[in-house]
Amino acid sequence: MLNSRQMRNSWDPTQLLARRARDLLANAGPSYAPPREQVLRLAAGVPDPTVFPVEELVQTFERMLRSRGELALQYGGNQGNAELRHALAERVNRQEGLALTADNFMLTGGAAQALENVCFSLVDPGDVVICENPTFGLSIRTIRAHEGELIGIPLDDDGPLPDAFERALSQAEASGRRAKFLYVTPNFQNPTAITFSLERRLRLLDLASRHGCLIVEDDAYGDLRFEGEAVPSFYALADGRGVIRMGSYSKTIGPGLRLGWTQAQPELLQALVAMRLDMGTAPLVTYLVAEFVASGAFNGHLERVLLFYKDKRDRFLAALGEHFDGLARWRAPEGGFFVWIELPEGVSGEKIAEEAMQERIMIAPGSRFYCQDACANYMRLAFSFIAAEEIETAVSRLAKILRRNIAAQSVRR
Repeated sequence: MLNSRQMRNSWDPTQLLARRARDLLANAGPSYAPPREQVLRLAAGVPDPTVFPVEELVQTFERMLRSRGELALQYGGNQGNAELRHALAERVNRQEGLALTADNFMLTGGAAQALENVCFSLVDPGDVVICENPTFGLSIRTIRAHEGELIGIPLDDDGPLPDAFERALSQAEASGRRAKFLYVTPNFQNPTAITFSLERRLRLLDLASRHGCLIVEDDAYGDLRFEGEAVPSFYALADGRGVIRMGSYSKTIGPGLRLGWTQAQPELLQALVAMRLDMGTAPLVTYLVAEFVASGAFNGHLERVLLFYKDKRDRFLAALGEHFDGLARWRAPEGGFFVWIELPEGVSGEKIAEEAMQERIMIAPGSRFYCQDACANYMRLAFSFIAAEEIETAVSRLAKILRRNIAAQSVRR
């Protein structure tokens, strides 16, 4: 038996962690905090702070606090501020011709918390969850944190491959289980930046319906379309049946709000609401955004944001065309924050990332986004945060690193 002195000497607080917590520590995700050193950031999908509506929010906050302060500083309930939920319903109804009400929405701490709540509510240890492969790395981590068994399905230019989805559904059923849900990011997909075609969405919906599998639609980038026609959401195509949709104000107003939402049919939504343990999203933030939307300021801000990021995207694509031509392949995204770069076979995105960091450039290697069968010869570049005047410098330096690695690969062959 240990005495008190021996216990103090052997004290290791990490031994108190749950097994799943130890597993997550061993596979920690990237930090989205600003780096301590000055670097050219092409890694994370972080909005540019120069486009944050600071002055408008200052005025909105004072106006809201004076008129709604007693409500904004009180507990707000698990489902969240009804005014903002009503505004969300009106916006989605205008966009997609639906007839939603505030009862179709729950406010969350960003789309990340929305997914965490879905997993907490639906996923038991060992349950099958199907996802795009590649997909957002932190979503992979969230699903695994709830001990879901992930099956990844590859994508082409139209979205996840239906045959692979059907095989994954059958694989789950053959093991005596039903896949709980398919996780997708259908608009400007993270990381590949593709937008799923209408035909592909309909095919995936049909398969999911026939196998009793929900679709969880993460639409964090859906409002950031620069060109082309919007494709109806999975939710609209299914009239809400069997679909949970998530969104966020992080990319349009600012991630510091930590404000997003879940959209579902009321019966399912109430089950998700009942599983919350945090007493709801901060009312102060939700009343601020509700006032910002009601005043019309959000719509004007979003118009400016779209022009701002479209200009950045165009500058970024021009720099890639000048410096990456003949070195790699990519597609021009219609919206969002990313360009997905396919490197020559044998060239490692991880190695490019390591060498880029030595030259004070942060990028995301493609292997970070796979739940299985990771492809090494990809990297995701984000044009959202970097200053427009630094784009040329960053891309030209990356091109030099890439040329060096291609040359080294040729010598090894």
